[in-house]
Amino acid sequence: MAEIHVQRKGPGAWPWILGVLTLVLVGWAVIAMMDRDRDDPEVAETGRATPPSEPTPAATTGSTIPAAVAAFLTFAEAPTGSQVGVGHEYAADGIRRLTAALKAVVDSGPDRPRARERFAEFQQKADRIQGDPQSLGHAGQVRDVFTSAAGAISALQEDRWPDASELQNQIAQVQTAAARVDADRPLLDQTSAVKTFFDRAAVVVRAMADRS
Repeated sequence: MAEIHVQRKGPGAWPWILGVLTLVLVGWAVIAMMDRDRDDPEVAETGRATPPSEPTPAATTGSTIPAAVAAFLTFAEAPTGSQVGVGHEYAADGIRRLTAALKAVVDSGPDRPRARERFAEFQQKADRIQGDPQSLGHAGQVRDVFTSAAGAISALQEDRWPDASELQNQIAQVQTAAARVDADRPLLDQTSAVKTFFDRAAVVVRAMADRS
């Protein structure tokens, strides 16, 4: 019987073609990555990409308030025990800061004769009581200054924001706090009432500054 010789065929050219294509693809990917890194200076210098930066607080905060307003708010928000114990000096400091804060609010908007007139009246009384340290011992005079401040605040609101009902309610609390200072009692015995007045005034001054 004759023998049949079977000759096996080789793998052919396909493995070589696939290998060449693989090398081409890998080379193209490497070149593309190198080009991208050259386009990014941060990656070129450090070898790693910089993550996107978060927005800074300055970019997310609203408008700033006048420095005099900020100073009065800081004064009013201080813990009771750290300031009220000094008595007359606390009242004098609060009146001075409130005067400066209201002036900043009055000056920040359109000129309103009535509001400016009431503020000038309050400022005159505030300057007078601070120029006479003895008057700080008289609760009646301090109450008069507080009442004048509430009147100036009310006039400012009526001139600029006559329809702001929430602001009106806050001003009513300032007026009530001023009236609670008893003219017949020593001021040193009414530190809580004095603190309450400054607290209520700070709420209104802040609201007005935000609206200005």
